[in-house]
Amino acid sequence: MTDMATTNDNNSSLSPTDVDGSSNQHSDHQLSESNDHNSNNSTSSSNQQNNVLTSNEFDNAETGIENDNIQETSEKNNNLDEILQLKQKINEQKETIINQTTVIIGLQGYNKKLEDTSTRLKQRLKDTLLQVQSLKERNTELENEASNYQQALGAATNFKMSDDDRNHNVQLYEDILSLQDKIESYVTNLGKLNAEIKIDEVKKLPPRYGCQTKIDPFNLDKQFIKAILRRHVLETIFEFAEDFFSNNNEENYYLESVVVKKTGELSGLMEKFSSTRDGTDEIAKVTPTKLRQLIYAALGTRGFGDINESDVNFITNKFTENLNKSINQYRVIIDPKKNETVDRLAKILIQEVIRIFYFRLKIQEPMAQHHWFKCGDKVSKTSMDANWDDDEIDELVVELCTFPLIYQDINSNRIVFTPAKVFTRHVPLSNILQNDGMTLSNNSVNSDQTESPNNDFDVQNVTNDISSDEPSEYETGEENDEKDEGTKTTDTVETPPIEND
Repeated sequence: MTDMATTNDNNSSLSPTDVDGSSNQHSDHQLSESNDHNSNNSTSSSNQQNNVLTSNEFDNAETGIENDNIQETSEKNNNLDEILQLKQKINEQKETIINQTTVIIGLQGYNKKLEDTSTRLKQRLKDTLLQVQSLKERNTELENEASNYQQALGAATNFKMSDDDRNHNVQLYEDILSLQDKIESYVTNLGKLNAEIKIDEVKKLPPRYGCQTKIDPFNLDKQFIKAILRRHVLETIFEFAEDFFSNNNEENYYLESVVVKKTGELSGLMEKFSSTRDGTDEIAKVTPTKLRQLIYAALGTRGFGDINESDVNFITNKFTENLNKSINQYRVIIDPKKNETVDRLAKILIQEVIRIFYFRLKIQEPMAQHHWFKCGDKVSKTSMDANWDDDEIDELVVELCTFPLIYQDINSNRIVFTPAKVFTRHVPLSNILQNDGMTLSNNSVNSDQTESPNNDFDVQNVTNDISSDEPSEYETGEENDEKDEGTKTTDTVETPPIEND
């Protein structure tokens, strides 16, 4: 396009003079130039056409470029939009990350608090477990203490003796049998080579105990004499004891008597206290009984023992001397050594008789009692011990009770603790039927004991581990020149009916 403008400018610059004056001269030249010019114009036109194509192409190229630019711009715009969107997303992500970071930081803080709380709770749990363990140990201690208290309370409210207690009924039963053996050893077998029987003095004893058997000097019944001497020994010790406990002397020698009196007074006061003071506890109710048991248990162990200050008990020694004098009125042991051995047994008899009958029987609950069967009482298998045949028992009555029945009143039933030792005799059955249930004699040293008119006693289940037939550990060791057949019956003596008092 520039070339075309140049050509037009050149043609325009020709003046009129040049055109008019040279029409001839220059007509060929002009024609030639015209041809050249035309040729040039043709060429120029061709060049211009070429140039025009090139320009179109350029325009097209420029248009293409512009389109490309537009497209590129559009793409850039699109990319920019995408970038903006991405930036927005990035910002959103950053904001999300920031928010999440904030949340994480918050959660981390919360987690730290939870960890701290967990640590505190764990420590508190640990402390609580330690406290629980301590409480368990304390609870165990309290349970043991409560158990001990219950045991103590049970012991305090339980009147039964333990199996290893010397006052348990089995042990007491054995001690009573042992006492019976000692009494037999003290009386001795009265053999001709060992002892001399003072007949005149012995004859005075049967009436004292209501016996109807007569002592025949020419036909001595040594079994009966031994039986009545055993009764005499026991009754003599009872007389000593009654005299002792009735004494109001409060000197040390009479301390057992003072303790018995004060125990009765204190038990009475505690019974009054329990019945007149408000309360539901069992201790107050059982105190009188437990007090009695504890005090009599101590008395049953040490009563009438030697006194520490003087090593001897004046009262016990006095009783021992009097007992030996009393028995020697009826029999005299010939051998001095044997006599000395038997005399030493007197002190042991006094201690054991008083400890058993006046102390240890009162430990039992209810208190055990003793009862002397009287001459003429009907024989009972459950409450008496003697040598008899079953087919003759219906014709037997008591002639002499040598050792009293020991029993307990339990729920209105009389329970036999140890049966009485009796010496029997035959009587006609008709007389027994007439006198059945009647008291045949008023002679009874143990007057405070309840009578048993029909001799109706139940048998207590106490194991007899010691046989009365076994030799006593205090046996004198004398040679028997006569066979001791034990308790036996006398000849038949007819007993007239006696009215009941």
